[in-house]
Amino acid sequence: MNNGLCVGAPGGFECFCVPGFTGSLCQIDIDECVSDPCLNAGICVNQIADYSCACPAGFRGKRCDIDLCNLNQCLNGATCNRVNNSAGYNCSCLPDFTGQRCETNIDDCISNPCFNFGICKDRVASYSCDCQRGYSGSRCEIDHCSPSPCIYGQCIRDLPGSHECLCIAGYTGTNCDTNIDECASDPCLNGGACLDGINSYQCKCKNGYGGTNCEIDLCSLNICQNGATCIGKPNGTECVCKNGYSGDRCEIDVDDCNPSPCLNNAQCVDGVDNYTCKCSAGYGGKNCSIDFCSRNKCDNNGTCIPLPNGSSCSCKPGYTGLQCEKIIDQCQSSPCHNATCINKLTDFECKCRSGFTGKTCNIDVCKPEPCMNNGKCVHTLNGFSCICIPGYYGENCQHNYDDCQSSPCSNGKCIDGVDSYTCDCNAGYTGHNCDIDNCTALPCQNNGTCVRLPFGSKSCTCLSDYTGALCEIQIDNCQSDPCLNNATCVDGINDFQCQCPGGFLGKNCDIDLCKTSKCQNNATCVGVPGAYRCACQPGFVGGLCQVEVDECSSNPCSNGGQCKDLVMISSARVLLGLQEKLVMSLLMHASLSLAIIMVHV
Repeated sequence: MNNGLCVGAPGGFECFCVPGFTGSLCQIDIDECVSDPCLNAGICVNQIADYSCACPAGFRGKRCDIDLCNLNQCLNGATCNRVNNSAGYNCSCLPDFTGQRCETNIDDCISNPCFNFGICKDRVASYSCDCQRGYSGSRCEIDHCSPSPCIYGQCIRDLPGSHECLCIAGYTGTNCDTNIDECASDPCLNGGACLDGINSYQCKCKNGYGGTNCEIDLCSLNICQNGATCIGKPNGTECVCKNGYSGDRCEIDVDDCNPSPCLNNAQCVDGVDNYTCKCSAGYGGKNCSIDFCSRNKCDNNGTCIPLPNGSSCSCKPGYTGLQCEKIIDQCQSSPCHNATCINKLTDFECKCRSGFTGKTCNIDVCKPEPCMNNGKCVHTLNGFSCICIPGYYGENCQHNYDDCQSSPCSNGKCIDGVDSYTCDCNAGYTGHNCDIDNCTALPCQNNGTCVRLPFGSKSCTCLSDYTGALCEIQIDNCQSDPCLNNATCVDGINDFQCQCPGGFLGKNCDIDLCKTSKCQNNATCVGVPGAYRCACQPGFVGGLCQVEVDECSSNPCSNGGQCKDLVMISSARVLLGLQEKLVMSLLMHASLSLAIIMVHV
């Protein structure tokens, strides 16, 4: 029953049950709940070869062995409750937490509870405020500068949870309520009395003193000028002036020039209780009352010139002296050079010697040198003349004679000089007149071609196989040892010839015939002039040693012996009973062969 398997057995059958059944006929359903496998009050439900557990709230697993509340599902100290829902549990959260597992902390700062720009920091079921400087309180609601505690100063919020007073000048104290006594340091000097103020003080000085601290002796400042006497007074000084001065400080010089006592447009200069007259030109005296031109007379129509403190005479041309009484000698200074001086009233005249000219005869007609090209200047009655050196002519020797006019250069260009010429010769020519042909004077040898070069030089263009300045040297074409393999080099005209040893060929004897020989059967290649030969091993003949000698062709084996050809000798298969001596005798008939082949390349 129940899908059991029936198997025949002696005297009957036997049933093999599927899992979950038992009994001789598999008719009994095994109860898997008998062992009470379900835990934690789970209800067991029997099944075919299995069971299932109906678990109470809060438990899971095959046997209801998993307690969901023991898996730390609830966080942050929440209480786990076993319930019949899809999760199998729920969490009872502590205050300030939410979420299915109480995993979310409620943000207590979301309502911005902090005042005055305080920074809110969330905590568990609470918050704290980090206050700005100058504010305090759980919500930073206390402003330490409102109202201001500072009496004579400004409240500064620069301390955490407190304040500081920045006092105005003259006050101090925590709340700037104390006036500083500036007189406490006794600042007034020289017996001055100190009067305290707000951030200030005032000194009431004794007679003759001044300054902020009565530190100035007013009479020591030289307030009184021009030698006056200083006398101290309340709040100042008094100056007693010397004669000639006035003013509070005796700074005013009494003007003794008002009215001016000076005459004839003179300038009055005030002094101290005095004056001085600066007279116009030609006048003098204390008050400039003396006219000097009315006292001094000039001769020979000279003109009187007023001067400071006097006068002088301006003479007509040709006259001199204090009163123009003397005639001037114009020749006294010897103005004439190379000439005779003639005196005149207002001038002089110079009679020049020959070769000189100018107002004072100071010009030498030969200086600077008028003659060119090393010509010599000679004085004449009316001037000068030039004596020219050879090669030049003209009034000033300025012209050069053309020495090339006669065309003296045969094979070149004439260059004019001074009383001479030079020839710039064409290529290949020399001599003073370029009349020497270097190609004729020293010809090229061995049919070389002469090439004329600049500066009188030449060059020989040699035929091939010749060299040297005149092509006089024949080139040795064997000098570079062109022949190889011990060949003999024979020099030729622009060429060479190699006499090769036996077994070598080619222009340079570089072809080794034995390297490409066709000798066979281990024959030795032997070089011969222009060819090679093959020296055969014993037993071979032919030009290339290619033919093996048949030693059996002469039927050397007797008495019915069978001959077998070998290399060099024959072997005899002798009949039974022949002696070894007879066999050796037959072997001696073998022949040797040497073949020579001549190969021409």
